[in-house]
Amino acid sequence: MSGYDLIIRSPLKGPSVHDGQHGKKSAIRVLAEYATSIEWNNLPPEVMEHSRRILLDTIGVTLGGSAEPEATALAHRLGRPDGKPSTLIGHRLRASPLNAALTNGTAACWMDFDS
Repeated sequence: MSGYDLIIRSPLKGPSVHDGQHGKKSAIRVLAEYATSIEWNNLPPEVMEHSRRILLDTIGVTLGGSAEPEATALAHRLGRPDGKPSTLIGHRLRASPLNAALTNGTAACWMDFDS
């Protein structure tokens, strides 16, 4: 089973938003369109600085969590040494984007000290 994508299917459509122009859009689509329209150079300096700190925090807790036995086991179950496009942080393994998101997200939450 190593190297296969985990697929989650759901019949739920999720919340929707009426955008006033094109009818209903999913809330995720509205958020995604907003997020992709933002330009880094147009952000206020304090937002840029806070974003950098959040990124460094995320990398730090992901590296720390990746050393935990459960996160390591997941990485070795879903990753491979080569051939996939995404990095498993803290390991010399690669995986599909979906499996990398699961593995890296698990590691990141393991030592999340920001709460």
